[in-house]
Amino acid sequence: MQNAILVLWRTDNNIGFNSKSMSFRPLPATVFFIQLFYLNGMHIHLKDLRFFAHHGYYPHEKEMGNDFVVNVHIGFQPETPEVVTTLSETINYELVYQMVSMRMQEPTPLLETICGELVRMILDDFATALHAEVSIEKLNPPISGMRGSVVVVESLHRHMPDAVN
Repeated sequence: MQNAILVLWRTDNNIGFNSKSMSFRPLPATVFFIQLFYLNGMHIHLKDLRFFAHHGYYPHEKEMGNDFVVNVHIGFQPETPEVVTTLSETINYELVYQMVSMRMQEPTPLLETICGELVRMILDDFATALHAEVSIEKLNPPISGMRGSVVVVESLHRHMPDAVN
């Protein structure tokens, strides 16, 4: 992940681990609270979304099509810390479903491409989204002798402030 950072924090002295520099260092209080809000934030899951589509690298995959299952996980922090009472205070999962459905209709050689585009679209379109993860499972991959499925997953966190880098 470009510009990704993992911060582990301790409440007694605000020491954090910076995954870029592989070192421990004090964290500013604002970063501590951003992480605390994320850890205590809300999550929306769209589970087992089923599609028939013509994704695949090989010509016969594009021609025959396949069954796919998509799962989406979005971590977000509501704009107000109170109880969420209106649609504008949350992630509209109907819009997320429409985004996924439209993208799954476009034949694409690699599932990795679709996953990457969807996580970026979610973070771009929903300002309160802090994390997005998309998995796409090809239920019947055309691999001789294989009994099972193939899953591609991409996960992306919103860029952290430069103060931590």
